[in-house]
Amino acid sequence: MSAQVYSKPHRLISVGGAGGNFLRNIEPEKELFSTCYINRADPKRPTLDGIPTILIEDVPLHSTPAECRLAAEKQENEILAALDGKKTVFIMAGLGGGTGSGVAPYVAQLAKRQGAFVIGLVTLPFRFEGAPRMLASLNSIEEMKAVADAVVIADNDALLKLSPPNAKFSEMLKITDAAFLDIIHAVLPLDHATVSRILNHKEQEGVPPSKTSENQLRKAISSPLFTTQLPDKKKLEEAIALARSRDNEENEPCLKPRPKPKPPTLKKSSLCAKAVQKLEAVTPPAEQPAKDEPQPDSIKKDEPQKKSFWARLFG
Repeated sequence: MSAQVYSKPHRLISVGGAGGNFLRNIEPEKELFSTCYINRADPKRPTLDGIPTILIEDVPLHSTPAECRLAAEKQENEILAALDGKKTVFIMAGLGGGTGSGVAPYVAQLAKRQGAFVIGLVTLPFRFEGAPRMLASLNSIEEMKAVADAVVIADNDALLKLSPPNAKFSEMLKITDAAFLDIIHAVLPLDHATVSRILNHKEQEGVPPSKTSENQLRKAISSPLFTTQLPDKKKLEEAIALARSRDNEENEPCLKPRPKPKPPTLKKSSLCAKAVQKLEAVTPPAEQPAKDEPQPDSIKKDEPQKKSFWARLFG
């Protein structure tokens, strides 16, 4: 890590995939602060040239936020060195996945331990990404709010309304990065008390704003991209529990041993049944002669019938 990069009074820590995209998109603005990138170690993931990077080891793909945090705790000294007791620390992360949701609150905790003024810049996942990712993001926000001085939350769903028609996904994400950058620009010249008051929406009613720099921060935070209305955590938990119970019910028959099949019952074929009915209709029952009534001479006992069985059946 370069001491020259860490010589500025403000620090930006970008976490996870969204944090890396943020650093790429604000390349011309990096002179405002020193930067550090924290992500899961992945040989297939491209590195950021010229940016000090901390790779969290032993974090497999699709890890939970808790697993990512435990892995980051093993590299605590490395993260503390990157923070270096800076005056103001911005932590940018996309929440919902394991790295952003698990590591970003831990970085905020370490920065606050060093006495920094900590501002979280985080994004909620799109709702179509599912309830588990949304719940993970809400848990992460709660952890960050417990230690950070302010947390600014961008709602990804708002991008669907703010983006121009037929915009590419990468272009949509740049809208969020630009909005976060406007906040950083407005925060740097202000004192911490003023920033905390504005970002936490604790302005006194009826007192007109006077300073232009404060107005810039108010304007930046008033973007429709940012939200203070979070999804209902309890409803998300109920939805996840219901989905899991349904999955268990569907998979339960597969776990039980299948009963042995019963032997098939033999039935007369329809063709055979029709043949019998037709035979009965063609051949009337023979009349039994009376015991004392003599048989006519024209009928002999051993004389063969004129029609064969098949002729009478199909004739």
